[in-house]
Amino acid sequence: MSFDCCEQQNLFWDPFEEVVGDLAEFEKVMKCIFDKRPKGKFAWRGQGNASWSLHSSLYRVLIKQQKCHSKFPRESDLREAETRVLKEFHQWGLHMGDYGRLSVMNQLAVLQHYGCPTRFIDVTFNPWIAAWFAVKRDSLCGKERPCYKQCKQDRLHDARVFAFDVKNVLISEIDENRRFWEDNNQFPWPKASATTEEEKEKFIDWTTGEYFVWKPPHFHKRLAAQNGAFLFSGVPTTKDGRKAWPKSPSGKGDNWLVDDVRKGTSIALRPHSLISRRPPNDATYSIRILHKAKGEIREYIEKRLGFTEATLFPDYMGFSDFSKTIM
Repeated sequence: MSFDCCEQQNLFWDPFEEVVGDLAEFEKVMKCIFDKRPKGKFAWRGQGNASWSLHSSLYRVLIKQQKCHSKFPRESDLREAETRVLKEFHQWGLHMGDYGRLSVMNQLAVLQHYGCPTRFIDVTFNPWIAAWFAVKRDSLCGKERPCYKQCKQDRLHDARVFAFDVKNVLISEIDENRRFWEDNNQFPWPKASATTEEEKEKFIDWTTGEYFVWKPPHFHKRLAAQNGAFLFSGVPTTKDGRKAWPKSPSGKGDNWLVDDVRKGTSIALRPHSLISRRPPNDATYSIRILHKAKGEIREYIEKRLGFTEATLFPDYMGFSDFSKTIM
């Protein structure tokens, strides 16, 4: 059975989101997020269309290869794809950097930077940079996003900004073993040992119940300009297909099935609401920016804060992409 990948993505986030219709409301919600978690440390992500899923580029590619059938890629599928890509990367002789062999995570970081599909999702530690990505002029709905409805311009759609409390999941600041993931010449996450389809679906490892953020070395000045980092985890799953994601902030009522969760996100996290009295340590919030507010917020960010294509993409590749929008 086929389905429209856009059809239910927003339903996963809608009950938990904050909706803003102008710059003042956006600033108010941001302040509320910081006040809610005064000791937290937030990473942010902006997406030009609020109906888009929180999917990594690799996950989107695997969905396309499966032609959007009802079953979504599993952790073992991601791992197999990563292995194939890195094998070819080595055969091309690109796994050596200026100071020797790149670790697996640094190889994936380079691949992510140059547009190769990986499990990494770009985030920033600056909320205004995330907001700029959500409201920027030239983001086209459907561009490089297989199985998503085509439309004219994102300015016709609401945008979304995600806020992730990463204080306890930033691998450079947590336990010693995970701090050294970025130096590992093998995959730091375990290999799925399952063989049958049933075993693969039920396979549980460290990645399926938690997510992490990695701030890589600034091997490229664009990373520094964007105050960038990578969000990653395994594919969301539960033991025996158990429902574990509530559909409402109260936690009462029905829960999402695991395939419904995978429609909304390829990251093993739960959305949270600002009305919750006791936010968890790994809180994830989302802000829907109504399309009518995009222009005002974009003008403030570009004219008052100075974040533009030129400052956030300060390289030849960035200008090449920008030049296509002014032809």
